[in-house]
Amino acid sequence: MKTLTIDAIVGAGFHSVVIAQECERIGLATFDKYRNTWSWKREQLEKLELDPLQELYTAMRESREEIEAAEPIDQPLIQLQ
Repeated sequence: MKTLTIDAIVGAGFHSVVIAQECERIGLATFDKYRNTWSWKREQLEKLELDPLQELYTAMRESREEIEAAEPIDQPLIQLQ
């Protein structure tokens, strides 16, 4: 179950800058300033117990859902009548 959770975290990527920066701060991720992206440190994730991993994934999923809910759904910027 732990490996599955880590796979889910790594596969989900980063949708929240706040979560990405916090993960970088605590050593779970690194930031590539040339590509302007974060990447996971899988070996550090593997050192964590299952509960914190599940909490991290839940926070990531909730963040992604909030972002998706805030995005407009294929509506034109200007509506002419």
